[in-house]
Amino acid sequence: LTINALYCNISSNEIVDVTGTSLHDIEYKVIRTPNDPDVTYDDDPLRILRCIRFASRYGWDIEESTFNGMLRNVHRLSIITRERVKDELNKMLVSANPVMAMELLRTTGAMHYVIPQLEEAYDMEQNEYHFGTVWEHTLAVLNNIESKRLELRMAALLHDIGKIRVRSVEDGKVHFLRHDEASADMVDEILRPLKYSNDFIDDVTFLVRQHMDTKTWGGECEAMKLKRLRKLQYICKTEERFRDLMTLIDADNKAHSVD
Repeated sequence: LTINALYCNISSNEIVDVTGTSLHDIEYKVIRTPNDPDVTYDDDPLRILRCIRFASRYGWDIEESTFNGMLRNVHRLSIITRERVKDELNKMLVSANPVMAMELLRTTGAMHYVIPQLEEAYDMEQNEYHFGTVWEHTLAVLNNIESKRLELRMAALLHDIGKIRVRSVEDGKVHFLRHDEASADMVDEILRPLKYSNDFIDDVTFLVRQHMDTKTWGGECEAMKLKRLRKLQYICKTEERFRDLMTLIDADNKAHSVD
């Protein structure tokens, strides 16, 4: 990127802008390739994901020709190893604006080469307990996660993915019965090919599977039973996992319809 193409003359301590646009792009917060985007992305298609990562990290705009080059070359992400894709995805999820990163993955078509299962969630309508589509709800939950723990943000991204498998309509009403279990079952299917560790997959799977566990407790936990709380703490095994689960549940609750 032009913002990474600055040099320092160590003799004169002068900053050298070899592209002629680097300083401009830093000042005006622009993500731009230093060469023809088609050449840049043909040389290494992973740069498409890096553009998304830098844009979401800083909240900057992607220059039009650079963005259009991403659209033209996104199919070349198919040749990139899953480990390299995983590394970029991780950095996006723990960035200051993971929602922006996920939306750029969607609008560029890059999500097809990262987590293709999420594409089905883009336009999937929900029931009266949720606003927007499954995708819009997912982004709202992710946005509610202040912690930068990767396991937690990944769980937020995947917590409702099972809805694409279990959605049904009965008497005009939409249902997602046992979607928490379906979502948990899909975590391994999604993360294993990306070469995540067993421990990481286990942590994300647990959070996703249990994210509905407090739905019957009431808005102010007025219906919570101490025995049920103790059982939940027991199956979490560690205080960190329990806190992560409570954080995910809280983020999910805040993303529900207010009606």
